[in-house]
Amino acid sequence: MLITGYKVEPASLEKSPHSYPLEDVIVKENGEMERKLLTFPKDETREAIVARILAAGRDGKIQKGVWVTPGLPLLIFITAGLVVALLAGDLVWIILRFILGSP
Repeated sequence: MLITGYKVEPASLEKSPHSYPLEDVIVKENGEMERKLLTFPKDETREAIVARILAAGRDGKIQKGVWVTPGLPLLIFITAGLVVALLAGDLVWIILRFILGSP
């Protein structure tokens, strides 16, 4: 969460479809709000989580923002790694050879 997450206002979460919430808002029966860390959302869509966050933001229960992460497609990183491996070879082996000083 500390590496890829950042805080945004709840209203901006609705405008950016590529920001995924890292926390959820749960309102208990007594009216208290609980914020929970989301590592893997269970059986819920992004829209349901965002709707709860927006409702809590409108009610004034969230003042400091919510944690989100950019929804980066993994295919970009896999393709970049393939291109680097095809052009340069095994980077780990090249770095180890350089550090150890072997030809």
